[in-house]
Amino acid sequence: VRTYLSSSIPGELLEASQPFTKNGKLADYIPELLKADPNALGIYVMRPDGKRSWAGDCSQKFTIQSVVKPILLLLALMDNGIEAVRSQVGVEATGKPFDAINAINTNEKALYSEHLNPMVNMGAILMCTLIHGDTYQEKFDRLLALTRTLAGNPDIVVDEAVYQSEKATGSKNRALAYLLKTYGMIQGDVEEVLDCYFRACSIQVTCKDLAKIAHIFALHGAHPVTREQLFPVEYAKYVNATLA
Repeated sequence: VRTYLSSSIPGELLEASQPFTKNGKLADYIPELLKADPNALGIYVMRPDGKRSWAGDCSQKFTIQSVVKPILLLLALMDNGIEAVRSQVGVEATGKPFDAINAINTNEKALYSEHLNPMVNMGAILMCTLIHGDTYQEKFDRLLALTRTLAGNPDIVVDEAVYQSEKATGSKNRALAYLLKTYGMIQGDVEEVLDCYFRACSIQVTCKDLAKIAHIFALHGAHPVTREQLFPVEYAKYVNATLA
């Protein structure tokens, strides 16, 4: 354990991992993401005691994409409680791709929701409807504010170019959202729900931001420095268990 937590480890991991970046492929389902640097790689490690070490491109910004889903789930829990959220989305892994259309042959909302979970697109889109706010702009603003708080970074913003690209090409997500509407699980304007989701996925972060967010979940909602409880322990456990 002592060796693993050494400050030199991120650099060693980076050096060992860098050659494998050439085996990857840039996401092409959102055209703007094709502009990303495929060689960018950063590692940021935070220990339970708050000490940290890092290497590589840790300050380079990128869009959060699906990593926003645990934060969406957290805010839905904070606004509604576990029982209400659980009545809308399940916790079981789908065994399908993140953007799969998980339709089943039933019109029963309760049964249908069992086949969704918050870590796939369909469940995450539904969770945008559970966030409190008079408008979807207000809902998103609250999500952005929570992300900034968890990351300890008030300068986190939306990458407008990626947001516009997502909005222009999000046909699959539109299909998912309108299917939810068909089952009566989305009320109101589907496009407003989708706009909130597209903006959420376009929040711009760094490795450091994500490490800080994950650190707070690992500490069950406690701030690593002040030890202030930012959200209830049971919500952290729920999110962590759903991720697992």
